[in-house]
Amino acid sequence: MQAVEFISEVTKDGEVRIPSALAATVPQATKVRVILLFPDEKSGEEADWNRLTAQQFLDGYAPGDAIYDRD
Repeated sequence: MQAVEFISEVTKDGEVRIPSALAATVPQATKVRVILLFPDEKSGEEADWNRLTAQQFLDGYAPGDAIYDRD
């Protein structure tokens, strides 16, 4: 599987346009996987706090704690 990255916009009809030069290289009737990345609605400071909180939580997780993950 190949991967490409490009910037586009979602139209009012909910469509994402692929740049024509790129579209010309993709075989017709080929299934593709699409991943959309878009800005978080949270403010930059709030997003920073969320990342810090998650990182500190995960830093406290020791490999020995995995015993509790078993059914």
